[in-house]
This record gives sequence, structure tokens and C-alpha cells, in this order.
Amino acid sequence: MIIVSQEKDAILNFDNIEAIRLMQSKETNQRSLIAIDVLNGERYSVARYETEERAKEVLKQIYVAYGNMSMLMIPKVEIHEEISSNQMFKAICYEMPER
Repeated sequence: MIIVSQEKDAILNFDNIEAIRLMQSKETNQRSLIAIDVLNGERYSVARYETEERAKEVLKQIYVAYGNMSMLMIPKVEIHEEISSNQMFKAICYEMPER
């Protein structure tokens, strides 16, 4: 699975991700930041949201998308008959919501 940043200026491969974190923005105490740590020790800010609740909702969407993508990899499961191609694309490529 890949994750596309909110600004559409970065793409991260989930295989290289060590952690996805919810952090408070240094710029303002009122915005929540989603940061991704990758295996080489770098950290990327991939999205900012007005509330911590919204950021947590987006984190949940990411792990649901990852779970769906993982199901596509299970041999002998005819998941393609149950999931539309549009849903499969969303499971493989997660775009950070703007809001």
C-alpha cells in the first residue's frame, strides 16, 4: 500500500514505514499533525487537521485500508468478487483527506 500526502507532494510505501504518529503541530497548539516515521529514521509530516478527533479518524481509515489491502494478498480468497475495483484501488493507495 502507498500513502499519498495531503498536499499531494509525497508518496510513502507502507512497507518502509516504521510508525504513523499523531502529534501536536509546533506551529500552533490547535492543529493535529499526522507524521510518518520511515525505516531510515526520517519523519515526514503527511497531513494536518483542525482537531485531534479528526486526525484519529484518519488514522483509523489508514489501518482499515491496510487491513483491506492485506486481505487482497491472501491466497485462494476470491476477494475480487466481493470488492469493486474502486475499493481495491483505495485499499492499495490511501490519499490523506484534505479536511
